[in-house]
Amino acid sequence: MTMQGKREQWAERIAAWERSGLSRRVWCAEHGVNVHTLDYWRRQLGGRRQGSRPRKAGAALVPVMVAPLPSPAPAPAPGLTVRLPNGLVLQVPLAADAARVAQWVQSLQAC
Repeated sequence: MTMQGKREQWAERIAAWERSGLSRRVWCAEHGVNVHTLDYWRRQLGGRRQGSRPRKAGAALVPVMVAPLPSPAPAPAPGLTVRLPNGLVLQVPLAADAARVAQWVQSLQAC
């Protein structure tokens, strides 16, 4: 087959693939064509970039509205970390009542 004949044959194959709406891999598997060979001829014949699919009839771009991100959660209030000998850790806000913290520590040491 002449080079011109090959070019015409591959132009027809590529057009058939584009009309099918199938992915390159599926179309090639159904027609006994190597995907890499199809991609080669697409490049040679000035087709779309490798891996792209043809757009379906009626496909169009649609506007998208992007909502603003919610405000980040406020940073936690500064506090105090108490590590007990039994391995438990107590996070205490700085505004906590000292007597109440002492009760928590005593209770947790009993665990």
